[in-house]
Amino acid sequence: MEAVAEISTAMKVYAQCGVLERCAPLAGLLSDAETAREFIDEWAGHFSRALATEELGLIPFRHSYSPGLSTLQLIAMG
Repeated sequence: MEAVAEISTAMKVYAQCGVLERCAPLAGLLSDAETAREFIDEWAGHFSRALATEELGLIPFRHSYSPGLSTLQLIAMG
């Protein structure tokens, strides 16, 4: 999961400096739909394959859903 590792590293840099421009992978994720889609495809594919073999599995991420809006916390720092 190379893209996920890159985003995780960029989040650590951003947490230290607070300058999005110094965190190219994170900036790309937030500003470019294709970059975001590639990241989610890799991330979701990993968990989809795992859930296919463990039907009662649970993705260990904070999430919520209400009609018209769903959220999923991808990365947490600190």
